[in-house]
Amino acid sequence: MTIFVQAVGDLNSPILLPWTREGVRQYNERALANKALSPSARCWPPGPAAFLLRDVQPYYFIQASDRVLIVNQGDHQFRHVWLRDRHSPNMKLSWSGESIGHYEGDELVVDTIGISARSPTDTFYTPHTDQLHMVERFRMINGGDRLEVRLHFEDPGAFTMPWNARLFFRRSEPGRAENELVASLDFGQTAAGPMIERSCAENPFHYFGENTQPEPEAKTPDF
Repeated sequence: MTIFVQAVGDLNSPILLPWTREGVRQYNERALANKALSPSARCWPPGPAAFLLRDVQPYYFIQASDRVLIVNQGDHQFRHVWLRDRHSPNMKLSWSGESIGHYEGDELVVDTIGISARSPTDTFYTPHTDQLHMVERFRMINGGDRLEVRLHFEDPGAFTMPWNARLFFRRSEPGRAENELVASLDFGQTAAGPMIERSCAENPFHYFGENTQPEPEAKTPDF
């Protein structure tokens, strides 16, 4: 038997404006009715704010000369962090926004704006506006065995104040930091530890019936 546990958002949080709180309340109703899935569970891109909250799949960081590419194994979602000192002059809103970054010592500082309000803030579907501004600080701690990410959010159209969060990730690397958990493709773990192929949209599964959020579908060709 498979049991799904769905958390609900805190409606008493002081950072939520009334309309933002209503969005969380609607999500809570769906969750309590077993009809709420995270965007990633329905193959939608998570957006940059919720990108680091994707289930239990591993993340990979690829350093290039002009960018840092962050890949999540879950449906191979990714983010580009462009290593430059300013945003594009004529930026258009997009699902993931535009992320630029620079290093301060051993810390990667990422500044993201231009995030479309279509993407959620978190896995509770907390809404935001197009004004959302996100700053992330990535650094290795514990001798390189842990990744600490400090996040700062500002959106006067959705929140009563700026707010901060912090996440920790455990390193898993063959020959460097072995994963002692039992190998399982469901949780992105293999004996050797490389990235495995996972295709969400090609293998949709309706956990709670057909009346949940549909998978993304392109209606018009790109070219």
